Amino acid sequence: MNKTTSTRNVAVLLQFFDALPDLIRMEEDHAYQELLSYFSETLLKTTVVLDNPSYHDAIRRYFEIYLRRQGIPHDDLSVEPLLQSRLLLVEQERSGLVDMLRHTPVELEPVAMHLGECALVRVMSQDGTLHHLGTPRPLTFINAKGLAEEFVRIAQLGNVAAENYHAHSMDLLTLYQLIAFNSNFNPEDTELFDDGALLSLMFNPPELDVFMGQHPYHTKSFAADVALLEQLYFLSVYAEDMNFSSYLHFDYEALFAYAVKEGFFTSTDAFLETVRILYNLYDRLSLVEPTAKKPAKELKQVADRTFDYMSQLTTSTAGFFLEHFPHLSYELSEIADHFLQGVTALSLRMNSSRSALTGSSLAEAVTFLDVPRLNRKTLLQSHVPTLDFILRLFLIKDIVTFEGDGTLLFGDSYMRYRTLSSDEKSRFFLTALHQPSVLALMYPSKDVHRINGLKARYLDSDPTLDPVYCDFFRAIGLRETTPPNPILHLNDFRKA
Repeated sequence: MNKTTSTRNVAVLLQFFDALPDLIRMEEDHAYQELLSYFSETLLKTTVVLDNPSYHDAIRRYFEIYLRRQGIPHDDLSVEPLLQSRLLLVEQERSGLVDMLRHTPVELEPVAMHLGECALVRVMSQDGTLHHLGTPRPLTFINAKGLAEEFVRIAQLGNVAAENYHAHSMDLLTLYQLIAFNSNFNPEDTELFDDGALLSLMFNPPELDVFMGQHPYHTKSFAADVALLEQLYFLSVYAEDMNFSSYLHFDYEALFAYAVKEGFFTSTDAFLETVRILYNLYDRLSLVEPTAKKPAKELKQVADRTFDYMSQLTTSTAGFFLEHFPHLSYELSEIADHFLQGVTALSLRMNSSRSALTGSSLAEAVTFLDVPRLNRKTLLQSHVPTLDFILRLFLIKDIVTFEGDGTLLFGDSYMRYRTLSSDEKSRFFLTALHQPSVLALMYPSKDVHRINGLKARYLDSDPTLDPVYCDFFRAIGLRETTPPNPILHLNDFRKA
């Protein structure tokens, strides 16, 4: 082809590649659905049909139909470069892109990748020039490295030559799914890793080198900074199969806005320090890697909105923002931990309105927890203020939730609550009592008199306060002992 026709052929093939997924119908079985949780529909479908010669005749027919429908003259166009395209696992090194499976350079026209980044990318050759198709699928360095090593090892066992790797692209994707799945772990499992191992998950080598240069290893500040980054990492980019080196593929302003809204930070200090650590890292990296100016600029804009974010943090009803109190009580958190044991031990269920436990479940829970109840002939959840408070708060925070039949079970935030220290759990309950936005959700309008009655009673130091309510306030730490000792004011917890 002459240069003009070649350029036109590439442009048409890029358009056809983008349209190809809509022309392909696949049996969406369980295996396919599992892969969809890791890869886009475009990547999966094009891998199936382009890397299997038995589909090529059908693709040729689709191409002709596509050209006719688009009204594109096609006498001099060819779909063959697309049929010969290959899915590559590449890393951006200083010298350029490198094929991680074959350890050969990849002379590809500009692609949006920065130093140290790894990705799956489909390439095709037109008259000796490589072009990338679609959007590269970024991979964290540690997963990409493991994928390359394991794929080559298995290929060698099967006597598959490097020039035939492309025929096993679906095996490559399936293997990555297994590697990514096996690398998934809950936040509390991070204690099995030292800080260096965690950093290798959170950063690719270039960013990791900068971080290590800024933080002396095994110092107190090093461990504290790793812990802050770890919190944000596992609650945000990790879920998208990315890390902090994937900054070209997400926006830090959007990420922090989401993190604040969802209550990812336990304090304003944690928020400020996280922004500072990341900004300093990218600001330093930008001296040698121009693309790092993007996240540095985004983080500077986050810092400029500090007061807005801090206001949102203190009023958010989601997550685990914790205020500081010089006086803490641990009894309520101990009862709450015992209640969580009862969630599995007792098979508790919510009533038909999903507003409280059923009568039988409530009776079981009261006996299991051995908490006092108001001296009434009937038993309602409001008669057991300690249990009522714990369950309402746990439901609001998604520490517990319920199935369609009302069965109580652990929610998405359960594991995060489990990782809180004893002090943090105490602060968790006290913070809830100080947040009107949380209390308003816990006690909706028809029940608001309950919490208002409680607050009025202890604020007025009512000597006739029911002993059960006294017990609740003692458990939460709002009074020192039982009557006739005075009840502590909430503000006392804000004083040193």
